Amino acid sequence: MVTVQPMNESHERQFHNAAYDGKNSTESVIVIVRPFVYTLLLFWSLSHSAVAQSIHLIAHRGGVVSEDIIENNRGAIEAAVDRGYWMAEVDVRRTKDGVSVAHHDADFRRYYGDPRRLADMTWKEISALRSTPGNEAPLRLADYLEICDGRLRIMLDIKGGKEPLPQTYLQEIERVMVQHRQLDSAYMIGVEEAKQFFAGKLRISSSYETIQAKKKRGQDVQSRYFLFPRGRLASAQEIERGLALGVAVVPSINTFHYPRADRLSAARRDIDRLLKAGVTEFQIDSVYDSMFGDRDH
Repeated sequence: MVTVQPMNESHERQFHNAAYDGKNSTESVIVIVRPFVYTLLLFWSLSHSAVAQSIHLIAHRGGVVSEDIIENNRGAIEAAVDRGYWMAEVDVRRTKDGVSVAHHDADFRRYYGDPRRLADMTWKEISALRSTPGNEAPLRLADYLEICDGRLRIMLDIKGGKEPLPQTYLQEIERVMVQHRQLDSAYMIGVEEAKQFFAGKLRISSSYETIQAKKKRGQDVQSRYFLFPRGRLASAQEIERGLALGVAVVPSINTFHYPRADRLSAARRDIDRLLKAGVTEFQIDSVYDSMFGDRDH
């Protein structure tokens, strides 16, 4: 359940003003019944998910994904906003002509029915594709960030390729992140060369040992790093050690972590265990977000 905060004078005044308009009455006798007001507040609180409370959810694969909504696209973003997510993890790949595209797989077989590899195609070729379902074109990272503006924070998952990522490509990602006011608040996972480029500019996933060593050397690890364990493997002791370092611990709860027959019940057990260990941030597949809606945080 959700905890209701005690009524104060400001709340009572707001309910008084909402309940009564003195212009249409000759007498103004207002009786505020506290139990009734508390009931209204409780109803309001219960209608908001845990996402709107103290648990922060990060949408895996670019937003809320379903049979009707594809990954890393406008519909997934809009659904994530509607369901109160705090952040979205966007997968980023480089085209043949150096454009950063929001797409998870190395090719376009899923959703687009095209076996060509993204790295072998130009943006002009990619932008002509249309998805099933949705009839949507892939998005550039810049397009994705524009849709998220002021509504969702970003977790970057920059994918690598056969060749090293050019500095100019990483600089362009940095530029659009700054343009859309996302860089300072962003988290980042992905290939090591991208992490090295963005070190000190956003929060990067790293190991406990690395973060501990950097803290001993006097680095501000809280603003530069976070732990990103798989939820099913993270122990209470690991969570406690990470939180003691002062960094965010962000377990991932993704469907591919679990056997198909046990995806829901196993994930629920892990979520319960991680919440009890003090975790407040999760990166999840959207099929699991309802498991956070009935808890007192």
